[in-house]
Amino acid sequence: MKEKNQSTELRTILLLLTIVTITLITIVSSGVQLYLDYQKRIKGVESNLQFIAKSYLSPIIDSLWDFDESNVRMQLRGMLMVPGVKFCSIQDEEGIIGLSIEEGDSESKKDLVRTFPLTHENRPLGTLTLAANFDHIKSEMIASSMVVFASYGCAVLISAAIIFILSNYLLFRHFSSIAGYMEKLDIHHLETSLKLKRAQRKDELQLIVNAINDMRLRIQTGIEENRIIQEKLEYHHNVMKAQQEASWEGILIVDENGRVVSRNQRFNEIWQFDKTDVDTDDDQQLIEHVLSLLKDPEQFQSRIKTLYKNRDETSKDIIIFKDGRIIERRSGPIYDGGQKYFGRVWYFRDVTQETLAEISLRESEDKYRHLFNMESDGIFLIESETGKIVEANDAALAIYGYELPQILKLKNTDLSAEPDQTRSATDEKHEIVPVRYHKKKDGSIFPVEITATHFNWKNKDVHIAAVRDISFRINYEKEKKQMDLRLQQAQKMESIGNLAGGIAHDFNNILYPILGLSEMLLHDLPKNSFDYENTEEIFKAAIRGRDLVKQILAFSRQTEHVLAPVRFQNVLNEVLKLSRSTIPTNIPIDHDIDPDCGLINADATQLHQIVMNLVTNAYHAVEKTAGRISIQLKEAMIQDEPQRSEMITPGQYVELTVSDTGEGIDERDVDKIFEPYFTTKEKGRGTGLGLATVYGIVKEHQGYINVDSQAGVGTTFRVLFPLIRGQKEAEEPVSSFTQLRGTEKILLVDDEHAVAAMQEQILKRIGYTVFTFTSSVEALEAFQNAADEFDVVITDMTMPEMTGDMLARKILELRSDIPIIICTGFSEKIDQIIAEEIGIKGFLMKPVVSDELAQLVRKVIDNGKR
Repeated sequence: MKEKNQSTELRTILLLLTIVTITLITIVSSGVQLYLDYQKRIKGVESNLQFIAKSYLSPIIDSLWDFDESNVRMQLRGMLMVPGVKFCSIQDEEGIIGLSIEEGDSESKKDLVRTFPLTHENRPLGTLTLAANFDHIKSEMIASSMVVFASYGCAVLISAAIIFILSNYLLFRHFSSIAGYMEKLDIHHLETSLKLKRAQRKDELQLIVNAINDMRLRIQTGIEENRIIQEKLEYHHNVMKAQQEASWEGILIVDENGRVVSRNQRFNEIWQFDKTDVDTDDDQQLIEHVLSLLKDPEQFQSRIKTLYKNRDETSKDIIIFKDGRIIERRSGPIYDGGQKYFGRVWYFRDVTQETLAEISLRESEDKYRHLFNMESDGIFLIESETGKIVEANDAALAIYGYELPQILKLKNTDLSAEPDQTRSATDEKHEIVPVRYHKKKDGSIFPVEITATHFNWKNKDVHIAAVRDISFRINYEKEKKQMDLRLQQAQKMESIGNLAGGIAHDFNNILYPILGLSEMLLHDLPKNSFDYENTEEIFKAAIRGRDLVKQILAFSRQTEHVLAPVRFQNVLNEVLKLSRSTIPTNIPIDHDIDPDCGLINADATQLHQIVMNLVTNAYHAVEKTAGRISIQLKEAMIQDEPQRSEMITPGQYVELTVSDTGEGIDERDVDKIFEPYFTTKEKGRGTGLGLATVYGIVKEHQGYINVDSQAGVGTTFRVLFPLIRGQKEAEEPVSSFTQLRGTEKILLVDDEHAVAAMQEQILKRIGYTVFTFTSSVEALEAFQNAADEFDVVITDMTMPEMTGDMLARKILELRSDIPIIICTGFSEKIDQIIAEEIGIKGFLMKPVVSDELAQLVRKVIDNGKR
């Protein structure tokens, strides 16, 4: 009955909505039509006024011009006959015609007023005013609207009735049938389909009928499927329950509020619910019982609260009971198929025995792991079959430079610089592996010593390898060998130095008379004579001999070098003369020497040593092949050259180039050639000090040296010395005998008779009185007998009975103000500094020319008089 009332109400609503809709449409359309008609009528009144203006204006003007007032009024009344015109008047504001005429109701409502000017032959006569209202239009419109609304009302009622009848026939009776079918539909009897009492049509009603029938079939199918699913769920539930009961883990399932949903027997056993009277269906009693068993109940509760706040979180931890049991607790959230949170499942497993065994195993493993990592050698566990590294200790990581995760991804062959030999050793299961070369993470190669053995580990055939980095040992052995060689070389050099010192002393004593006597001969002979020229060559040869002694002493590290402005080309020419005499003539020496090269600040003897070493090396490189040696000297401007391996300060230099066409230097040896004791020559052909000495001299002179060598082409050495400007070249010794003269008394002592005689002649030539002794003891006795008679003492250093420094000390004890000059060809016991400490005023290295001797004698005498 309720559904029927609802259907009736729907019909009524539909009918009312239809009537209201049609009525509103009628009102709106009628109103629009009336409004448009009203506007049209108003425009008709306007048109009438315009018509009057066109039709009546000319006659009225003529009547006014003729002053025919009656005719004017008649015309005005004629205007009032036009529909809507209620008033008209003529006004003469300027008094031209003297008339003002009005017709009609001046008090009537004036909805429309129009004024027209009256002119006759361009002369204004006044204005015509017409007034109209719309009252007649409104009356007509009201009458018309009543008719329209009445006719439309009848139409609305008729339309509503027709719509009501049709809708009831076409729709609502079928709706009632559908409602009745749905009311009688039984979920357990869905065999009957819905059918309407009407012809079959493909319209909306049929779509509804089809949808209802389809829904009936789906429901029928769904009920059957749900029945099957229910049976499966019941089956799985029983299976899960059986699994829970068979599980050796305690299982607890709770809902989203933490209330117990399910638990198995093992859970009851772990938590001893089978030994207590606790009501396990009472959550509060259950919790209290659980907490009473735990060693740390607060931590247990805190963890549970955290998990319920963070529903998605899983957990795994250990809980300890008061009775000593150790239980592993795991937990995870439960979601339904729609990802709706259902609750949480807990698993409890008694791991007491397992944990105790694990602790024992861990302690044992930690002990062996500690020993494993304490080992200073690198230790690896390697699968024998694959060579994969499965374990490595800390020492192995430190040796090879890897982190543990990185090295466990490698094979033993990845660490070897000789993978084939490593693979072979692994395959053959060698227990002792000879010295091998391995590589670190950075790619560097290093030697190792390996001891390996095989055993079974975790059911795998592995071998354990102890690897020892023997780089230090090998380097130590190499360095020890080099140190032994250097010690032997140093001992040789010490012997050479001692020998050089002795040679220098004796050779200087030989040179001194030659130098002095030749100098005196030059003074005595005519300069243009043949004998003068020969003597001058003897003098120059003596000077070169003196310089050679200096070079020998420099080589044996016995003298200091004094730098002075030098022309390198002069030194180079002298070396070339000497070299040409020692190098076979089948080896050509090409030279290109710029005679105008500027000065460099250098020690001429050391320059001589540089050239001799480079030329000698070039000769050794080409002597087997009879190659060619090329020498060039020139000035060079060096600009910034970033490509150079050695940064050279830009500026002007004197550049020496020594090239040969020999076999060249091995690329591996180029960086070592300037190292002390490094040599590639045959035994007995080189000491390994030549180029090291050259390098040291060049650097001492603020210069640069580099080498360019190609195998099979040859070698070029390039040496640069900074050019100096604004200084004069150091003067070479010459024989002049223009020294300062004197008349003082000199005590002269030298054990070499020739030297003593020569010095006596030189000193007497320049005015001095000389008392000469060849015995230091006799000289001391002479001084003791007449100490005040002498003005200066000149003594040799190395003498058999008493050395020069001892003689000087004894003389100074007798007379402290006596100036003493000491001369030596070479002595390890004295130099200029030691001489000054003793109180000796002058120090000379033999041999010297007369100027040097005379100047020093004059200087010490004059200084003593001040």
